[in-house]
Amino acid sequence: MLMPANSPQRSLPPPRSIHALPLSILSKHHNQGTSFPQHARTQLGLRGLVPPAHETLDQQVARVITMLNTLQSPIEKYQYLTRLKSEDVVLFYRCVMDNLT
Repeated sequence: MLMPANSPQRSLPPPRSIHALPLSILSKHHNQGTSFPQHARTQLGLRGLVPPAHETLDQQVARVITMLNTLQSPIEKYQYLTRLKSEDVVLFYRCVMDNLT
């Protein structure tokens, strides 16, 4: 739908190239995934580059544990945890530290 020329338009920040982001954000050691707060997403121009939902680290840990409990074999669990470690080191080690038995 076209907007009339005199109507106020919602201003969105222009899309940013992934190459314009600080490299530390793309690092698996610094990437916060769904735990980036909304103000940081806006400030860093991450809209559309990270999932839209915001989750705390505790919520992410609960999601990982729920997923692990649905996996049947040790090899599936190993593969899941290996993939998690390669994508989000902070979340991986938080899960390990919170769930050592």
